[in-house]
Amino acid sequence: MERDFNAAATKASYYPLWRVVLTTLAIISLLTVSGQLVGRQFFWSELDTRRIERELDYFRQLVDSDPTNPEHRVDLGYTFFKRGQYDQALVQFEEALRLDANFMPAYLSRGYVFFELALHNEALASFVRVTELAPQDYRGHLNTGISYRELGMYDEASESLSLAKTFNPAAAEISYHFGVLFERQGLPDAALEAYQEALTINPLFQDALQAAERLQQR
Repeated sequence: MERDFNAAATKASYYPLWRVVLTTLAIISLLTVSGQLVGRQFFWSELDTRRIERELDYFRQLVDSDPTNPEHRVDLGYTFFKRGQYDQALVQFEEALRLDANFMPAYLSRGYVFFELALHNEALASFVRVTELAPQDYRGHLNTGISYRELGMYDEASESLSLAKTFNPAAAEISYHFGVLFERQGLPDAALEAYQEALTINPLFQDALQAAERLQQR
């Protein structure tokens, strides 16, 4: 989106302190991220690949030595997930659930895979099961809310996100996803307030920074 220079000039006389602080932090964060991106491109990609390969070998060994332990299955599956091997990840999560039908981490991780594949109904079902097995774990309610939002069920999304916030009010991602929800509902002022709340909790939250800046330029 191109910057509206006329609007910016109109607002120049009022530049609140919080925005000065966030702008400064954003610059610092941008420099840090730029360095990380350069490092990842030229130095870290091979190291990251080797680290994940080591994790894969390690968790495979754990599964081989203790094949009936669902935790090892989930750890192995999540490593496949990080590699983008979603089919292999799902095999391990389903095996974990065969071993223990109430093993919450398997439902949570399976939900992540379904969501990544844009299978939002399947993701929702997995995350709802997380809320049933671990009702005070905010991650289940957060991801349930996100899934409801992607399905266009905004009232249900708001309710789930509110529950997540009850269990973990210090989680910046909850405020951020409230902002996304408000934007989907055509409520830019409420969305901006939610993004700013996320930045109050975590000033270096890049998605919230970008979203807040975008709405301030409208």
